[in-house]
Amino acid sequence: MSTGRGSGWRSEADAARALLGRTRVPVPDPVAIGAPGFGYPLPWSVQTWLVGHTAYDEDPSTSTDFARDLAGFIADVRALDVGGGTFSGVGRGGDLQAHDAWMRECLTTSAHLIDVPQLRRLWSRFCELPRTADDVITHGDLMPGNVLVAHGRLTGVLDVGGVGPADPALDLVGA
Repeated sequence: MSTGRGSGWRSEADAARALLGRTRVPVPDPVAIGAPGFGYPLPWSVQTWLVGHTAYDEDPSTSTDFARDLAGFIADVRALDVGGGTFSGVGRGGDLQAHDAWMRECLTTSAHLIDVPQLRRLWSRFCELPRTADDVITHGDLMPGNVLVAHGRLTGVLDVGGVGPADPALDLVGA
């Protein structure tokens, strides 16, 4: 399986193609990828349209059906073969201690918003937790902007470029 833990539209398209037909919830099907050119200075892509609204726009937090749909999607992705791969070290999904400096910076700059001393204590405890499971294939970013909802059901999943081996705890982002 090609993982999308790289960068760019090609890795996104590779990951989408690897998921197509292998999950019970649709993901965008890549149609075209283009390079920067006259009048548009960035790479671009065209993907099939998926029905629904992001979970920011249609809150599914009280829907048991949505929770089951999301759990089913996670199970489908986890069923994909890791193929001997492990977490690449890029982005989410690895050893929490590798993110310690960044988290400390975030906590420091958030002191006016949140109870930083309590969160620092929690973060320190989280970093001490032992790793108990091998990497599995995960989506990597199941946040509200990447899940599509209609009438309390999961109708699609976006941003599949992060699909790849990671700590299974990463799937808790969807909670």
